[in-house]
Amino acid sequence: MRGQIKDRNRRDLIADELRDLIYSGTEAMPAARDLPDLIMSVGTDYLLASEDDVRRDRYRSSRLGVELDFGIKEGRHHDSYPATAIRGPWIHLLWYHPREALDFFIKVFNHSVDWYAHPRLHDRLEPPWEVELTFADGTTRTQWANARLWGLYRGMTVGPYVLQSMLMALEKWLLELAEERPEELDAILLDILGRSDSAALSAVVASVAAAYPHDSGEALLVLLSARDYVELDRSRVAGDRQVSGLSGMLPTFRVDHQVYEAERKKANAVPHRGHHVETAIANLQLGPLAPRVHAILDRHLAVLRPKERKQIACGASLFTEWTCGSTPFPRRLDQKSSPQRAVRLSTATCGSIPNRQTLMCRQWSTKVPSVWRR
Repeated sequence: MRGQIKDRNRRDLIADELRDLIYSGTEAMPAARDLPDLIMSVGTDYLLASEDDVRRDRYRSSRLGVELDFGIKEGRHHDSYPATAIRGPWIHLLWYHPREALDFFIKVFNHSVDWYAHPRLHDRLEPPWEVELTFADGTTRTQWANARLWGLYRGMTVGPYVLQSMLMALEKWLLELAEERPEELDAILLDILGRSDSAALSAVVASVAAAYPHDSGEALLVLLSARDYVELDRSRVAGDRQVSGLSGMLPTFRVDHQVYEAERKKANAVPHRGHHVETAIANLQLGPLAPRVHAILDRHLAVLRPKERKQIACGASLFTEWTCGSTPFPRRLDQKSSPQRAVRLSTATCGSIPNRQTLMCRQWSTKVPSVWRR
């Protein structure tokens, strides 16, 4: 796989073809199962760009893709299209060697976001900003975030297809893990959040936590500590509807692309696509973690200026407005009807509830619709 030709000006065509087959095709299962260390070692050289790649790129008049902006070698664009969870060795590594695979994923995405946040090229993309996550023990983790990074796992923003495929594979594996071994889910999500520098991985964590809020409570509390992530995920829901609606509209003539498209259609149809972190937080307030959710929300409220605390008393409905600048934020869900404890759920969350008027401030515990129960 590494090639036997030592002359750097010549290519080992057999090794090139084998690498393309493993890292861009669907035949990587045996290699990923039996040779995981080799697959990840060669994968590092195959995917990750170096400073030498940047120096060579300076002599070119233009670039066709954004691979180098993300620290990925140029030339991986066409090999990895279209992005899908079953392309390459990624899902097989997660199935057979999950611990080592997670280490590799975090290494790749930390490298990628470092290149994105600290560009080596002159014509840079839009910059990310720093987001701080706070964990239960008081430790913090700073990550780079923006809408482009947050939407990569859904293929709704422009980025290297190989990174999109890796994120799709990670989400697929985590959702399967939540079904088969839910008791292990929260610890793995926390581990990803605690070691990652990229919002791209946190977005996958948010997706799985939204699908299984009661099995990932600690991870949800960490995500709730970052207001930006709640807002990014709410915006993601709107874009997700467009992604799902466009799927399958264009004709596919290649058989392998039909397989990839079928996998994406199935992934788009999972029930939690219309949910987001705020929905999961509302569900979390119906369980034993409610006091900790309230404490985090109250800390967010406490740092706002008085004029930003625009609230409407609860009255006869469970919904009220609380505006943070121009962007709303989730509110406490409890039984008191005072303005300070009024409940606020987003429009997207409201749309998932059949009858808003059955959810009264003083009676929510007895009239919660079945859609809120697991």
